[in-house]
Amino acid sequence: ALPLPAAARVLPGRLRDAVCVLVLATVDIASAFGAVGAAWGIREALPGWLPFQQMTLISWLDLSESLAIAIVAGFLVRGLYLRREPAWEMLRLTFSTLLLSLGFALAALYLTNIAGGIPRSLAFLCGGIVLLAAPAARFAALGLLHRLGFWSRTVIVVGSPDAARDVADDLEADFCLGYRVASVLTTEQAVNGLLPEGFEEAVVASHGLDAAVAARLVSDLHRRVRAVTLVPDFGSMPFGRSSTRFLFDRQRILLTTANLLRDPANLLVKRLFDLAAAGVLAALALPFGALVTLAIRLTSPGPAIFAQPRIGRHGVTFRCLKFRTMYRDAEDRLEALLSADPDVRAEWERFHKLRDDPRVTPLGRLLRATSLDELPQLLNVLAGSMSLVGPRPLPDYHYEKFEEPFRSDYLEVKPGITGLWQVSGRSEADVARMAALNSWYARNWSLWLDLTLLARTIPVVLGRRGAW
Repeated sequence: ALPLPAAARVLPGRLRDAVCVLVLATVDIASAFGAVGAAWGIREALPGWLPFQQMTLISWLDLSESLAIAIVAGFLVRGLYLRREPAWEMLRLTFSTLLLSLGFALAALYLTNIAGGIPRSLAFLCGGIVLLAAPAARFAALGLLHRLGFWSRTVIVVGSPDAARDVADDLEADFCLGYRVASVLTTEQAVNGLLPEGFEEAVVASHGLDAAVAARLVSDLHRRVRAVTLVPDFGSMPFGRSSTRFLFDRQRILLTTANLLRDPANLLVKRLFDLAAAGVLAALALPFGALVTLAIRLTSPGPAIFAQPRIGRHGVTFRCLKFRTMYRDAEDRLEALLSADPDVRAEWERFHKLRDDPRVTPLGRLLRATSLDELPQLLNVLAGSMSLVGPRPLPDYHYEKFEEPFRSDYLEVKPGITGLWQVSGRSEADVARMAALNSWYARNWSLWLDLTLLARTIPVVLGRRGAW
């Protein structure tokens, strides 16, 4: 049980909501004024680089107030002062709202001629700073409000013991949702009315529940609280882009899911993003890649770059590039080890990797731990055989061991340098887990999902989590 902190327990829910609105709006206004102040500081520090014209104090205030009003209005319209969403969805909504608000603010300034004394370069610099600072400030404020209990809602989770506990763990792991699980109850306890006091919302994990029992349970809970959230068990069905419709006369819900990768326009967007991002990354990585190439050639005989056949989109085989991390007789070493040690063979069958792999050179261990061995795959991305984000590229012998629906899902998208499996434990996730994660990605793709996974890759690589 995680009760509300004392400071928040003394306030009813609506007053806690008011505190959240006040704090978040203050943070947003401070971000707008702070961005203008930072732009002014940059202008003073780099007068030769940013030749802004002299501005009056009134012009500075006009710009600050316009940004602040537009940002607060945008968040109010989209309900983001009280709306609770998962962290990455909250970040997407925050960015999109800021972009719209900044566009309206700048358009209003220049169309009304208020911005006559404000250089456009300064206005756009302020906008760029706001896009970076406002989300960071908002998330810091949300985290503080949640720790103090103002953003929190006490909930009970009802369901079978395992399912309810898993759902409770998932809810508490994301502070943006604001849930504090007060109690985890079995279905029998809830149906018999054995409910605790003082909870504000209820969550029902419907895994394995009979429809009639679930309906009765939700109905009973609605008499106690204003909101009941139902968590259905749909497995890995695609719900990244879904919508609901209601047939009131028939008492049916229509849940529609969309396969975004069937739309050529989305494939074009993904490809253009790959070309732009991979081109920049390849240019930045070129000097470091040359040093790695030299180090490999000096520490072990053989070529610096290794190309292995992998299965790509639609089953087309391509040559996947990596910096060589193994000895030249790697396959012979592997066969000898698998034949001599049943435990190692079992590990290989489960992960298709070995924690203590005798094939890997000392330098190769460092390259693998830091994922630098995959830098040459940027060339695969530019060539069109891979994407920055996608399922792990598989050799044919590995692919053949999987079953449907993973096989079909895998062939729907290009393999990626990073992906959902890579940021979810990599080598710590076994073959079954990898198949589930990659299938989910293929069925739920969106450009925002790609951006999210790229951002999540950075701490995973720096922390070397699951890399061996």
